[in-house]
Amino acid sequence: RLLGEDEGEQPLIGTVAADLATIAPKPGIDVVTGLVQALAKKAGPFPVDSPHALTDASSPRFVDRFLSQLEIKYRPIWSPKKGMVVSYHSYPHRNTPYGALHGTAVLHGGPADPLAIELDAFLAARTIEAAIDQSRHETPASVVLPVHFTSLMGTRKEKLIEVLNRTPGRLANGYLTIEIVGVPEFVPVVRIQEAVQFALQFSKIVAVQLPTGNRQAALFRQAGAAFWSFDLGNQYDSQSEIAISKELRIMAAESSAAGLKPYILNVETRAAFQASLTAGFVLIGGRIIGPDMAKPGGVYKANERTILGL
Repeated sequence: RLLGEDEGEQPLIGTVAADLATIAPKPGIDVVTGLVQALAKKAGPFPVDSPHALTDASSPRFVDRFLSQLEIKYRPIWSPKKGMVVSYHSYPHRNTPYGALHGTAVLHGGPADPLAIELDAFLAARTIEAAIDQSRHETPASVVLPVHFTSLMGTRKEKLIEVLNRTPGRLANGYLTIEIVGVPEFVPVVRIQEAVQFALQFSKIVAVQLPTGNRQAALFRQAGAAFWSFDLGNQYDSQSEIAISKELRIMAAESSAAGLKPYILNVETRAAFQASLTAGFVLIGGRIIGPDMAKPGGVYKANERTILGL
């Protein structure tokens, strides 16, 4: 369950849904309530309630299984001002018995998942290797490493430090960018400063991923962060171009007001791409720019027309 799987390697909701036809609601209990009760019975106590949850998550059995399912790919990031792909974002993929998971979905428990540190250490090791390769490239690009806030602040951060300490000094001068993700809603100022300063030990540039309306963005800027990144995911695919444009203008305006440069991730559609340009994002990343890659390529020229296939 810590991995989002039951003992039979099947998704919990799938096994219950398969038995849905057998649920006969008792008098006074509707079908939805019956399904909820069936889910609860099937799942048993939620594992985080167990005092052994964190210990279990860090055990070799869980960690090895989790890491064996991971694959790292790289998504290109484009600079409208330079008209070039200038960087690549490390993006985790997880192949499970019940399907593929991508990005934030690879962690069953979200940013607070006890396996977040394992993901970050694994991702950091692969990303550093990619950044080293880039430093030797004829036209080197930087590589963006997302790291959970809890990994920077948690009691197990030594695991991440051990990996990051392998970073050659020259990578901190431009080939490696750390992006702080999974930031809690309200963070003490001292923790913000600690997280950003930690990241700056290994990266000359630090980005922070925050939702719109965040009231602490300026504090991250004061601590030394340079970019405010926004993750679109697939949430705007079904919205109108007008709705997309309005939302992205708000994002870019809030970023500028906080003194941070607006940077947008996972742009999938033409409408979102064009709206990002209009809103003034200084970096645009996603599959609209180019496909996921097993290894990041170097810097290359690309204009709006070539990206849109015109």
